[in-house]
Amino acid sequence: MDFFFAVSPILLVLIGMLLFSRSGVFMSVAGWIFAGLVAWLYFQTPLSVVIGASIYGIVKAFAITFAVAFTMLMIFIMKETGALSEIVKTIRSITTNKVEQTLFIGMGFGSLATSLGVVTPALFPPVFVALGFTPLAAVAISILCYDPLTSFALLSIPITLPARVVWGPFNIRPPGIVNLEQFIWVFTQKITIFLPVVSVCFALMMLYFVGKWEAVRKNLIPAVVSGLVLSLSALTMAYTKIVPVEVIGVLSGFFTMIVIYFMFRKSEKNRNKT
Repeated sequence: MDFFFAVSPILLVLIGMLLFSRSGVFMSVAGWIFAGLVAWLYFQTPLSVVIGASIYGIVKAFAITFAVAFTMLMIFIMKETGALSEIVKTIRSITTNKVEQTLFIGMGFGSLATSLGVVTPALFPPVFVALGFTPLAAVAISILCYDPLTSFALLSIPITLPARVVWGPFNIRPPGIVNLEQFIWVFTQKITIFLPVVSVCFALMMLYFVGKWEAVRKNLIPAVVSGLVLSLSALTMAYTKIVPVEVIGVLSGFFTMIVIYFMFRKSEKNRNKT
């Protein structure tokens, strides 16, 4: 029962958007109010903590709000200056088909850009439409490519912010954790354990929107490889701590782009030989 009430605000938002076609803005406010009521009435959280956490969250969310706003501004500037057309031309010159474009942009560049703070659902749909994708596929892939490593989005805010909130305002000290930096790394490691399954699933979903089950069947290996490269590279960096948490998503996305590029070049050469 505790688990159900813990996830109930998320379920409320999903039901409101999917079944009742309410806007994301409306349902996000409704979900926030409902989460506050659940915390106060069911989990017996002091009302002062609920209000304080809400204010703290609103202030901290300004970083994401600004990222979305400036991404939209960047799209407008790129379109007016012709930079968007140049990007499309470059992508076409280094990719051979829609499947490669989907994995190269969605799994590789999408994760890299998301980690840097770019909001891909706002930036990528015009790019995919210009590449010849249907509007539905363009929007779906742009949303999905925001999620393969979404824990590392916006320079790892989804990881570092909750850790700082738990360590700071809530003053929770897990056993064996001596400082905030160690807590962030432990939090990161626990999240990356799930990425091999999550990233592969997102790669398969992207291909489904490109060509339904036929595209998934024919390109199962590239999808699985791209998902595993993306996730296992992040997992390796999380456990070896060879780079800061903030750049794990950037490097994982970059590695994935390289692997996808050479993987399709190799398959193209094999086809030419036969």
